Amino acid sequence: MKHNLLLIRAGILLILFFIFGQSTFGQVPPSDLSGQDLRTWLKTNYYDGQHVTLGYDQARVRLYNYIDNESGKITCVYSGYQVNSPYGGTTTYPAPINCEHTIPQSFFNEANPMVSDLHHLFPTHENVNSTRSNYPFAEIPDNTTTKWMYLATTQTTIPTSNIDLYSEYANYTFEPREDDKGNVARAIFYFYTMYPTQAGAMSLVGDINTFYQWHLSDPVDAKEIERNGQIETYQGDRNPYIDYPDIVARAWGLTPVNTAPNTPTLAAASNSSSINLSWNNVENETGYKIYKSTTGSSFTLLTTLTANIISYSDANVVSGQNYYYYITAYNDYGASSASNTVVKQLESGGGTGIISDLIFSEYIEGSSNNKGLEIANFTGASVDLSNYAIRKQINGAGDWSTQLTLSGTLANGDVYVIVNTSASSTMKAVADLITGVDALTFNGNDPVGLFKNGTLIDIIGVFNSTTVFAADVTLVRKSTVYSPSTTYTTSQWTSYPIDTYTYLGTHTVDGGTIDTQAPTAPTSLASASIAQTTFTLSWTASTDNVGVTGYEIYQNGTLKGTSTSTSYNVTGLTAATTYSFTVKAKDAAGNVSAASTALSVTTASETASYCTSLGSNYSYEWIAKVVIGTFTNTSTAAGYTDFTSKTVTLTAGSSYSVSLTPGFASTAYNEYWKIWIDYNNDKDFDDANELAFDGGALLSTVETGTLVVPSTASGTTRMRVSMKYNAAQTACETFSYGEVEDYTVTFGAVVPDTQAPTAPTSLTAASITQTTF
Repeated sequence: MKHNLLLIRAGILLILFFIFGQSTFGQVPPSDLSGQDLRTWLKTNYYDGQHVTLGYDQARVRLYNYIDNESGKITCVYSGYQVNSPYGGTTTYPAPINCEHTIPQSFFNEANPMVSDLHHLFPTHENVNSTRSNYPFAEIPDNTTTKWMYLATTQTTIPTSNIDLYSEYANYTFEPREDDKGNVARAIFYFYTMYPTQAGAMSLVGDINTFYQWHLSDPVDAKEIERNGQIETYQGDRNPYIDYPDIVARAWGLTPVNTAPNTPTLAAASNSSSINLSWNNVENETGYKIYKSTTGSSFTLLTTLTANIISYSDANVVSGQNYYYYITAYNDYGASSASNTVVKQLESGGGTGIISDLIFSEYIEGSSNNKGLEIANFTGASVDLSNYAIRKQINGAGDWSTQLTLSGTLANGDVYVIVNTSASSTMKAVADLITGVDALTFNGNDPVGLFKNGTLIDIIGVFNSTTVFAADVTLVRKSTVYSPSTTYTTSQWTSYPIDTYTYLGTHTVDGGTIDTQAPTAPTSLASASIAQTTFTLSWTASTDNVGVTGYEIYQNGTLKGTSTSTSYNVTGLTAATTYSFTVKAKDAAGNVSAASTALSVTTASETASYCTSLGSNYSYEWIAKVVIGTFTNTSTAAGYTDFTSKTVTLTAGSSYSVSLTPGFASTAYNEYWKIWIDYNNDKDFDDANELAFDGGALLSTVETGTLVVPSTASGTTRMRVSMKYNAAQTACETFSYGEVEDYTVTFGAVVPDTQAPTAPTSLTAASITQTTF
């Protein structure tokens, strides 16, 4: 997703190094230190004794009015939204801008000095700030993103342009826009160097390897260096990872093992109706993005494809126009460099076309103003006339005159007739264009040219020759001429007497019959592999008198894409949404079938996921042991642990003893215990009976009790065990101290007792009387 600016920015950084000198940076870290030793050295030499705690209000005054105020504008770090606010003011809330804590305040209980440390504070639009919340950062695949944020707007679909300017949200994770990922990563490395125990583990904020990739793909730039110096002015310390970016790997034991994909190599071919792109599979990609331009610059995103697709047909093209393309491959760690750029235009002749491009087919230079031209299309496909123009050279001398630009579409096998405004009524009766422009006032020594995109392709007469070549005559192109020519050859023409109009309006070419028969409509549309945003569409092949060359796929009546096979992978859909699809077949001559019968497809609903709950700080207390019936699990300190690989087996209608043991670093603290079980498997713990165990009181020792399983419990689901310091918790809470663990639980039914006792044996009698014994 990141376009490679690494070398450019590295160059800028090098220039700044020489401009400002090494003295603007902090102390050079020793080259013989690494890991914790290096991080300790950085804290001692960059932070201890230098950091000044401003307090949150003063930190925001510095942030909004000086550090991140550029000429009276404050910019949201995640969306680029700007608000006007005077430089040098005193505001602490330039609405709608809020203060983003890269490390959420809840992780360190809103305590100083962390809450006011400017190195991890950034201006953020309040809506984006709310979306980010305290969720971890991550690389989010584009096809799973549920919210895209840019400026003051949000959208649910993949942007078609400027995608790198958007931040993304999905499934309780947040991805910053590309140009700020490195800044975010270096703020996180700084925070956990200077505050190694105050906010729990870095893993609560995201994956350290992702942060390292962001650090590499979005290097330090001039603005970040300047900001580092401004922060030092106000709070006394610098971020060493901005001064010396290369020490990140040494300080945190990182290697760039996960990299962006290699750069694909792009090739292009075309026919009369589409431009077909192909490329090599780079193997480690999540997908590909194809970019398109009509000028060779200002490329826009054409489409995003999934992994292992190595071809694409672009049917949204017109004849005579150059199209430029390049492609990038991307994965969770970034995007490849742009591929080579290819340029292609539609082939003028289709599979059954006879002539390679448009030609002059008739020329009338008659009495008075009986002037006319005929243009014929036998290319095998309809042609967009807006790419063509007619010009004349006056008396065979000088430059070409002002051009007559054509318009409309000329069908395959048809002709386009242009006559002078004062021509005879017979000529006007078959005309497509009647005009008095200069190009239609030619004489017998005025060469006339047919131009395509400004280039001469066909001519009547000899350029720069004053000799009369065709006065008082009608010229009809012979049926054996199969291509336009920039050299006038009299043998290609049949000459007729003055004011002969018999042939005007039709033209024939030897060598074949123009195919005008469309294929049959595709049938039996079917869907498969329906997901939230994708599915596979298939159909039964059409038939044609010559041959089907491809299919057009329409989504809700709009062209979605093309395929040369009888299936198509539909992407870019919205979950839980119904769409209508039809397919049309086409042949080489450009004939298109009627649409198939529509197929209605409803995408899958969004997959529900469990809410996040964790203890931000687990340095002092954690869950050490969980015992439920015969199930036992011991663990070490972590704010949250996913133990869903471990299964607790319970029986419906049964009761189980529970023993929950806390772990303490030193002092034993009062803890509150709860266990939730998602009995109805609806991906939450909100239902009335799903609080399966409640300790009911604060304890600093082992919590014990009984868990009763409802008789209706069945299947496999999620169980959550939660321990919170000094207060009761909810199932979806992020609290300051304690820990949360998730498990898988499966229920077996109560097995009924169907076995009868054995029959008694060895019967004996004693104390026998008249009525008893």
